[in-house]
Amino acid sequence: MEATVLELENENGEVELSFQSAGRQKSWQKFKEWQTSGQIVTVTIAEANKGGLMVKLENVPGFLPVSQLSPEHYPRVPGGDKNRIFEILRGYVGKKFEVKVLDFNEHEEKLIVSEKAAWKKPRRMSSTNIK
Repeated sequence: MEATVLELENENGEVELSFQSAGRQKSWQKFKEWQTSGQIVTVTIAEANKGGLMVKLENVPGFLPVSQLSPEHYPRVPGGDKNRIFEILRGYVGKKFEVKVLDFNEHEEKLIVSEKAAWKKPRRMSSTNIK
């Protein structure tokens, strides 16, 4: 069990610990490792807004911008109707997406992920006939 010491001695003369803070610090360390290694991780879509999707990764809120969606999920709407785009984005709430960590800042509690970076287009093997 890991904990972070918040106070060595509080008003009652006791050491104050935080298990939640230790867990969050560990999460930020994982984000750094994942960003460096390019590891693909799974996030759950928590909510949608007009700019993209709010996600949860290691119980830390993050953001998946529309521009970072894979071609499969990118909302292509004739005329760019923002209300229709928002409807499509809301349809992703509760779904799981595979992403890579693009950027993060623990002090600002900012986490940005990209589905596009994790997406790999299947390559078709072309056969050539040798005569």
